[in-house]
Amino acid sequence: MDWQQFVNVVAIPAFAVVGWLAWSARVKAEDAEARLSAFQIEVAQKYASVAYLKDVESRLLQSLAKVESSVEKLDAKIDRLLDRGGD
Repeated sequence: MDWQQFVNVVAIPAFAVVGWLAWSARVKAEDAEARLSAFQIEVAQKYASVAYLKDVESRLLQSLAKVESSVEKLDAKIDRLLDRGGD
């Protein structure tokens, strides 16, 4: 087998296969990158939502504490009025 036959029979098909493998790997890498980006966005949205919910929960608990304090003060006033009225 001379040099030209070797190139035609072995080298050209080998380079074609290597090129196809490189192209295939690139396509898969681009797909994986796109999927990873989508996953990162999804995770960021979920964590942002959790942080927002914690903030809302904190504000609601503060409001409930204020309402509870107001009810306790009102209860104390009612008790004082009832004690005065009973005398």
